[in-house]
Amino acid sequence: MLYAFENIAKHFKGGYFIHNLQFYEKGQKYGIDFFTNLAGFIKLCLFELISFSETPGS
Repeated sequence: MLYAFENIAKHFKGGYFIHNLQFYEKGQKYGIDFFTNLAGFIKLCLFELISFSETPGS
């Protein structure tokens, strides 16, 4: 996953990375070695955070 972020940063310098991601209340089964919630995903990203939003309970 980090390799993918590095490639995006290298080949699309000056662009934007827009990602729509949903986490389930019961927890995530896959990829938990990378992140399990929005805060963990943001920490993992190599890009400057411009904005994010959460909709609790949906």
